[in-house]
Amino acid sequence: MKKALLIVAIVLFVVVNSSAQTVVQSGTYFYSKDSPNYTLHANQGKRIVEYEITFVKPFEKKPSIIIMPSLIDAESATQIRYSIRATGISRDGFVLFAEVWGDTKFNSIGGFWLASAELPPPPEVIKPVEPEPVKEVLPAPVKKAVKKKK
Repeated sequence: MKKALLIVAIVLFVVVNSSAQTVVQSGTYFYSKDSPNYTLHANQGKRIVEYEITFVKPFEKKPSIIIMPSLIDAESATQIRYSIRATGISRDGFVLFAEVWGDTKFNSIGGFWLASAELPPPPEVIKPVEPEPVKEVLPAPVKKAVKKKK
């Protein structure tokens, strides 16, 4: 199921960005009570965890990030209130920011992330375009109607 979601996300990116060359990197995340600084399972109110994700290879320019949760292990007597997003996005990575509030308690959370950026066109494609000369279009002369005498 996880691989199917990842494949669907990659295909979607390719279709949307088919007119330009795109670089894509992806990965998974999983955080639980055993992860350092994990607080989404304790207390009440607003709780936040942040984890740094580093790309295998830096992008040439800042990528767009999609985060897809696929696993949430919540306490049975809790409301599900959460937010997951990418912050601090750079060419080298991003920070995965997860937050819960109210009485929500997550024992663990996991999913996929996808980073995508367009490549600049190769140098030979970037050529100045010479403007075409403007052609003046004059209206056709109007012929006066001549009445024939009978």
